[in-house]
Amino acid sequence: MTLKGIFIILVWLLISSCKTSTKLASTSAVNKKAIKAVEKNWNAMSLMQFPFDWVSYRSRLNIDAPTLKIQVKLTSHLIKDSLLWASVSKLGFESHRMLLTPDTIKILDRLGNQYIIGSTQKWLKNQGLLLTFNDIQNLWIGNYPRYPKKSIDPHIINPNYRIHWEEEGLDFAYLYSILENTLIKVLITDPKHQTFSVNQSSFNPHEGFAVPYERTYEVAGYDDDMYTFKMSIQDVKLNQPKTLSFQVPDRYERVDL
Repeated sequence: MTLKGIFIILVWLLISSCKTSTKLASTSAVNKKAIKAVEKNWNAMSLMQFPFDWVSYRSRLNIDAPTLKIQVKLTSHLIKDSLLWASVSKLGFESHRMLLTPDTIKILDRLGNQYIIGSTQKWLKNQGLLLTFNDIQNLWIGNYPRYPKKSIDPHIINPNYRIHWEEEGLDFAYLYSILENTLIKVLITDPKHQTFSVNQSSFNPHEGFAVPYERTYEVAGYDDDMYTFKMSIQDVKLNQPKTLSFQVPDRYERVDL
């Protein structure tokens, strides 16, 4: 298990009881004023902090995996730098609930009457994932998962620009719309050449931040398995805290990851 771990966990919870080539335009074909505008915009974006303290979604999630094809309802709440709470339900029945923090991952499996718990960092390491909790929370809101630690020159692909660099064993590539001022694609490749991509569309502004309502997450590994998760957000609430419950019934069996 590698990059697929971060999203395949949704499949695992429920089962428990594009390859394209783009020719880069030469920067000499783009006027210097346009290049400076792009670089200025990228520098501004790279300095942007996580814009909200609390993000809540109600969404539909279509899962297409080798052993499962299903549509579920996904309700999630994310608190900045603190936790990601998610509930998966089908036909009004909650099947699973997850609580992810920088230190711990907890899962209620209502189908198997199990309480699953483990270390977030250990779990990520065991999956071969080099992502961090901060990367995950940025991906969840449709933001850049990570910024380069040094200056990167964007490649102009009119009307978009592409940022590409390597860091800590991962290869990052972002495609950004200059006209719409939105992040439309993320591609991350690990040392074993497994890829994780995000395609985003249907952006709606919320307090100065463009939230992508339509997202397609794809995870492809060296075993040729493809995992596709299509999320359609139906409702977004920002900075509206609420009480989040994560009570473990006494009858549930504890399972350590």
